[in-house]
Amino acid sequence: MNFLRRSALYVYYRFLRLKGSPEEIARGLGIGVFMGFTPTLGIQTISAIFVAAVFKGNKFLAALGAGITNPLTIPFFYTGTYKIGSAVLGNPLDFSFLSHPTFQDFWSIGNDLFLALWVGGLIVGIPSGIVFYFIGLWAAPRLIQQYAKAKNRFRNRKTGIVG
Repeated sequence: MNFLRRSALYVYYRFLRLKGSPEEIARGLGIGVFMGFTPTLGIQTISAIFVAAVFKGNKFLAALGAGITNPLTIPFFYTGTYKIGSAVLGNPLDFSFLSHPTFQDFWSIGNDLFLALWVGGLIVGIPSGIVFYFIGLWAAPRLIQQYAKAKNRFRNRKTGIVG
């Protein structure tokens, strides 16, 4: 339990010490959430950090935002993005072969499944990324101000200044 507490505190303090303008911080968060909805399982965090670097967003928050899809949420997010993507494409897949699956069956649905996940991921990810961008834009100045106050309190306590 001590490890979890220390890890949570590290992320919290790292979050408070974010460097960059509010726009860069918000951009990183929005990019991370967007990348979390794409079907790039296994490389979402790396992809989010790369895209954040290209668009000059905060890389730490991009990685944190990509964590929106985690082992607990992946089944729900991917099922939802698949259903949205297949509805838009008009080609829901027939999964009846799962009673006696063969490699050829999986191979034949691979492209359709992947395309439906991408289309659904883009449809859900773009608005989600935009919403989280504005949440980050609202929260970033407050966090920067909170960190500055805490830093001044610590500095004043070290020097003996009261106030």
